[in-house]
Amino acid sequence: MLRSIRSVLRSKKGVAALEYSILAGMIVIGVVAAINTTGLKTKIDTVFTNIGTALTNASTASGGSGGSGGSGGSGG
Repeated sequence: MLRSIRSVLRSKKGVAALEYSILAGMIVIGVVAAINTTGLKTKIDTVFTNIGTALTNASTASGGSGGSGGSGGSGG
């Protein structure tokens, strides 16, 4: 295993892949930290909860048939 790690580190392609993977990891950590510290997670949860509630209310109000029945075409 150590031999394969050394060969990857010696190869220019391996070094580039390693750099890109470290960079991607740092970006992911930054995004997760930003979401957790700014309260964005709560706002996103609220938006999706509101969307779900609106869809449920619309489905109940229309009789819950599951389809609109309209053609939606322009008639050409």
